[in-house]
Amino acid sequence: MKKKIRVHELDTFRGIAAIMVVLFHFSMNRFLPYFSNFLRLGNTGVELFFMISGFVIFMTLQYVKSGREFIINRLSRLYPTYWLVVTLTFCLIILNCYLSFHDLHLVNINQYLINMTMFQHYFHVPDLDDPYWTMIVEMNFYIIMFCLYKGNFLNKIKSIGLIVSVLIVLFVKLATGSLLACVLYYIPILPYWPLFILGILFYKIYINEIYLKKNLFFIAVLLGCQIILHDFIRNKGYTSRFEYAVMLLIYTTLFTLFVLNKLKFIVTRISGFFGKISYPLYLIHQYLSLYVIIPLLMFKLHLRFLLSAFVTLAFIIILATLISTYIEVPVRNRIKKIFF
Repeated sequence: MKKKIRVHELDTFRGIAAIMVVLFHFSMNRFLPYFSNFLRLGNTGVELFFMISGFVIFMTLQYVKSGREFIINRLSRLYPTYWLVVTLTFCLIILNCYLSFHDLHLVNINQYLINMTMFQHYFHVPDLDDPYWTMIVEMNFYIIMFCLYKGNFLNKIKSIGLIVSVLIVLFVKLATGSLLACVLYYIPILPYWPLFILGILFYKIYINEIYLKKNLFFIAVLLGCQIILHDFIRNKGYTSRFEYAVMLLIYTTLFTLFVLNKLKFIVTRISGFFGKISYPLYLIHQYLSLYVIIPLLMFKLHLRFLLSAFVTLAFIIILATLISTYIEVPVRNRIKKIFF
């Protein structure tokens, strides 16, 4: 078995995706001359995250010695940071409601505790903060990949991924009404499945297991499936199908250049830094920024929006750095030491 290495280009991709999502949320419902349309496309940073996840999770499964190791690896990576951020956000919501005389029943301890499971979607409980919606999609993917791993089907993942992608497209085009809504609700990964498979396909190209030229057709089919699924993604209202297609093509081009070893120049200390803090930055930014810091700076200190946004961005980057440095990394390492 090959020695596992860190793929630094993916850290850069993670950092790019996180900043895109942050700037998209900052720009929502605001007119920013020359920037509004561009920042609006930042909502597709989630799609880039899903492609990265497909690559990384499949890579991880090539190196783990057991399903138990994979589970511990994922749980230690996700939950400590998630628990901290959910707790902080819950406290901020309570404080914000109290200070602004809003109804404290808008959020309660049950919602907080169920959010801590990361499976609130299946309990029909709202996310405490909007970015959490992607976590259940990721969990769907982890569970599916774990089952394929245990069933020794990972060697057939390209065929399985492609066939399932086509079947998903056929299903959403043929099914209607409550059946369609029910299936998409209980299997939220479906509108994003081709993205994860694209990530897996690029991993296989990266390690020279398959060749790029011989898989251009598969890449094109997966891209086509994802573009068709645009009508069923969560953020469909922020991009046209054409814009969505262009952004997916850009991400696919970036992955193509990466697996061909043409993107070494994007690996810097700065890009590595943003990649390192991307997970806490993604989780912590929205409620804290849009409902606490920016309103405080604008309506209490009377700063203009752009200045408020820059100050807020600096603050959440610092906070994400602290979370990554003192919670995410050390707790993950501690858990791995305990179990391994």
